[in-house]
Amino acid sequence: MDVTIDINIPDTWNLLTDDQLKRIAKAQNLKGDLFDLAVWLILNNAHKYNFVKKHKLKAVLQLVPLSELKTHYKFIYEDVKREKFIDLVGYKKPLDRLFDFSIERFSYADGLFNKFLETNDYNYLQHLTAVLYLKKNEVFNWDLQNQRAKRFKRLPKHILIAVHLCYSGCKNHLVKKYPKVYPKVISQQKKSNGNHSFLDVVLSMSGQKFGTYNETKATRLHTFMSEFTNTIITQEKWKEK
Repeated sequence: MDVTIDINIPDTWNLLTDDQLKRIAKAQNLKGDLFDLAVWLILNNAHKYNFVKKHKLKAVLQLVPLSELKTHYKFIYEDVKREKFIDLVGYKKPLDRLFDFSIERFSYADGLFNKFLETNDYNYLQHLTAVLYLKKNEVFNWDLQNQRAKRFKRLPKHILIAVHLCYSGCKNHLVKKYPKVYPKVISQQKKSNGNHSFLDVVLSMSGQKFGTYNETKATRLHTFMSEFTNTIITQEKWKEK
């Protein structure tokens, strides 16, 4: 007899609830089938003490192999496309896709994000979170960074990882939307032994469309990226002549 199973789970990163994203972040240390099973339970909102629901979901595994179930949430195993941030109580989160960020604030966030990827040092994630999340009516100020990073010293690692996933999704969006920008920055980083950052790009563009260095670094992120893209295209056309 044929059995029909109706699976109703999120199929994109943005459809995950904050709780689901945090739990997936907590499961990051699991490998193979253990991770696959954990995600299956998380996406179906089966919590630790929800024994009846967990029993039903595990019963499904008797009918359908985990390898088949994974096809319904394959987005988890692809590039992170989370473009909105989780809520942290008492803090104002960034707008989706970092639309409220200046190029300066993004530059510091991106540097901290890259440092975590290089070192796996959670101190960088605390600092990244301090750049991303501000108190109500606070204005970003790098001079206060160390003081503000202390706020997140006791934040659990899986919450920091969840924040990291949110930022990663936003950055993936930027890389896709502005495909000429990142290869240019990476190329310049290699020439300067990896020390090049977006703030160096800001400095190189100062005195042009956006004004002085301070005026340029205050430019909104997406506005700056669009203009930088246009500059690169103009340079490419000039070289072709």
